[in-house]
Amino acid sequence: MNRLKKKIILHMGAEKTGSTAIQHVLDRNRMLLREFGIRFPESAGSHINHTYLSVYAQDDDVFDNVKAHVLSMLRMDIKQFRNWFEQKFAAELSEGKPWSTIVLSTELIHSRITRPEEISRLKKLLAGFAADIKILIFIRRQDELALSRYSTAIRAGYDSFDDVFENTISTQAYFRLPPDRLIDDYRDYYNYRNVIERMSEIFGADTVKVALYPHSFGQGGLVRYFGSILGIDPDLLQHSDAKLNNAMSAEAQFVMASANSAGKIWKKNGERNQDMKDLHRVIESAFPGPPRQVRREDARSFTKRFEDSNEWVRARFFPERKTLFSTAYEQYPEAIDYSIFATRLAAHTATFSERAARLTGSTNLRHLRVMERFLGKSHRL
Repeated sequence: MNRLKKKIILHMGAEKTGSTAIQHVLDRNRMLLREFGIRFPESAGSHINHTYLSVYAQDDDVFDNVKAHVLSMLRMDIKQFRNWFEQKFAAELSEGKPWSTIVLSTELIHSRITRPEEISRLKKLLAGFAADIKILIFIRRQDELALSRYSTAIRAGYDSFDDVFENTISTQAYFRLPPDRLIDDYRDYYNYRNVIERMSEIFGADTVKVALYPHSFGQGGLVRYFGSILGIDPDLLQHSDAKLNNAMSAEAQFVMASANSAGKIWKKNGERNQDMKDLHRVIESAFPGPPRQVRREDARSFTKRFEDSNEWVRARFFPERKTLFSTAYEQYPEAIDYSIFATRLAAHTATFSERAARLTGSTNLRHLRVMERFLGKSHRL
């Protein structure tokens, strides 16, 4: 089929809006999708999450944990990686039955690809395969996003318990940033107008489709909604009702944050520290209590920060709604106090922090040389 008649659907998250569930459904139904002329590529990342798109698009002098890990494992610099990925991606799409639609999915486009040059690089890659590119983003109220995201941040190495609404949490994901690239989560992560506009300015004003998580899905849920986007009867799609990415308990967050200040989830050569990941699992299993909460007024005040942005999104994409998101905050307590954790969990934090400090992990020296070449020997990871 002619490139001009082909289409790409790029699902870019946002983070914490069911991306993992969508990716598992797409993976489970690869063969069915092929029968409908739809490809869910395997060459664009970790089988189901197309993280290579983020690595490819990111500016040369930016190294987040995903990019560092991928380049370290492949022992490539970014130029070599881009050439390799272009060939690998094209080879996969040229094989097998003809296709009319590619579905790509990674929430890293929301959280890591924020500059015009990066988005343009991504568009240039995708435009080589299809003329019609649609961007799909699910959004949720900012306080809920922040609270859900915090468990993920701590699992990724964040070492503070008290910063749910902090503006620079994304900093922990980066090995290196150029001096002029400042992390501003309020601007680049939580402000949906900014997120939508930076994509539409490069891909086109009418390319971005926005859905409200979970409101837009109705009774059929996420799978039925995504099936309708693909033009497939959702009843044909196999899926599991198992809950993915469960929320971490408040106690587990406290103990894990303390362990993170003593040990590192990433090695100097860019590899993930599997021993620390295993320790994290032990901590989560040991503390299965209620999930983290925030004060009702803190949640309301945080979301109010983005009311102008939210109103812009409502007026443009959901004019039938009075407000973009629910204005109810009763799910939060009026008061919450975790100060007792410092004494009640003191013995546990000491034990797990001591274990974390010992888990430096062996470093693959060849991979370390690769990272030193990228970042400079004087750089400390």
